Amino acid sequence: MVEFCADLGLGRLYGTAWSYNRYGANRLRGIFQVPFHAPTHPYHGQVMHMDVSPIPLDGGKAPDAKHVVGMGWSCQKQIRFEDCVQFSETERDYFGMPKMHIEYEVTPSDQHDMAEAAKEQARAGAALGTPVFSDEPLLVPPGTSLHYQGSVRMGATNDGYCVCDSHSRVWGFNNLYVGGNGVIPTATACNPTLTSVALAVHACREIEESF
Repeated sequence: MVEFCADLGLGRLYGTAWSYNRYGANRLRGIFQVPFHAPTHPYHGQVMHMDVSPIPLDGGKAPDAKHVVGMGWSCQKQIRFEDCVQFSETERDYFGMPKMHIEYEVTPSDQHDMAEAAKEQARAGAALGTPVFSDEPLLVPPGTSLHYQGSVRMGATNDGYCVCDSHSRVWGFNNLYVGGNGVIPTATACNPTLTSVALAVHACREIEESF
């Protein structure tokens, strides 16, 4: 998943919102989804009313929090066999475990999708308000979203390109299962938690029936 972020100065925002009490203050808060839909809109967008901008603004001054809207546009990352997690045989991390190294590369297809997503986000932003720090969307560094996926992906057959079957059971084992975002076998363009939970429930039903 590749993400763009932008902040807008906005006087009014329409859509589903809710009020909440935080630090003794009642405020209006809302998150608005721009859903993924291929091929017309192969991106997932979020428009968020925010207390504080997560992105440094020009001059270091934050605008009035009541008028800050954050926008994030995510597009799919092309699946590559070479994108993987490698564990060092000599280095150790903070916990004394083999240190991880992530192999990751953006392909020409990814570059094209990111450029198109940036255009869509800019178009949506222009309809909402005026950017407070830049006219161009900001491409966040890889890994910023923390939605790491596909490291132990499931597959239909044990073909060397997947780790587990459709019930999350590791190939070659009867009593070893994996779970979490790493099981998701395909590229996504939105938050993966619900998908991961659904796959875990599916695995639990298999375990219950088998044992």
